[in-house]
Amino acid sequence: MSEERRDFQVGGMWEDREWYVLFNKPSNESCPHTIPCPEDKKRVGNMNYRFICPRVVMAENEGGYNSTGICLDCILDAAVTLR
Repeated sequence: MSEERRDFQVGGMWEDREWYVLFNKPSNESCPHTIPCPEDKKRVGNMNYRFICPRVVMAENEGGYNSTGICLDCILDAAVTLR
């Protein structure tokens, strides 16, 4: 598994309007969609990770220093409850 990124130009509401989806993002946070991090992917640079999230939505602000990632599949699960 390697981390990939797909950028989108439309939909951001403030600050930088661009947002993107990261695929197979290493994380130490879990949700119903994360999988255990394979042994050979646990260490990235000087960080150790426990999980892989298949799809993470990212919208950077403050020059990328104050950003939040949200599991795309959790967003989709929540969206079906809004009607």
